Amino acid sequence: MATFVSNRRRLRRLSGAPLCNSALCAILFMCLFGCTTYQEMGFTGGVTALQLNANTWVFKASGNAFSNEAQTSDFLMLKAAETALDNGFTHFASLEERSESKQYVYSSPGTSSASSSCGSRGCSSSASASGPSSSTYYKPEGELKARFIKVSSGPSPGNAISAELIYRQLAPKYISKNKLRTF
Repeated sequence: MATFVSNRRRLRRLSGAPLCNSALCAILFMCLFGCTTYQEMGFTGGVTALQLNANTWVFKASGNAFSNEAQTSDFLMLKAAETALDNGFTHFASLEERSESKQYVYSSPGTSSASSSCGSRGCSSSASASGPSSSTYYKPEGELKARFIKVSSGPSPGNAISAELIYRQLAPKYISKNKLRTF
């Protein structure tokens, strides 16, 4: 008899827990990882820069399941513009570009819960279960190899892009106002 009462109390405590825990986890996940921000590469994505020689750099950007290829491309261009300006260059030219979205599948084994209660009118019990499920999501990635150029005056060479122009267009979308550069 003691074992039955003990199990009944345990079931009552567990009833509803999977739904509550799942909802709490989903909210926490969205708060922590809901978007990719313009930042150095980290757990939720970002962008990196690697200098190959005096005026050539490679930039890599990675998003998460809540970002898209356009945003990742913006991050590459913005990082190239910032790096050019930080190193005294006025323009940059793309030497190579690559972008892709990698597919990932998340599988859940399913959940189940049960509860029972006894009162003056007898005992009742209930149970619920959900089967396994899977979700597909995509994470965008990109790479840009750029050569930096310093133009003192006159027209920019061929396919060169103004670093200042790119910065002025993209920075307000991704960088907070108190951290924007002034020219």
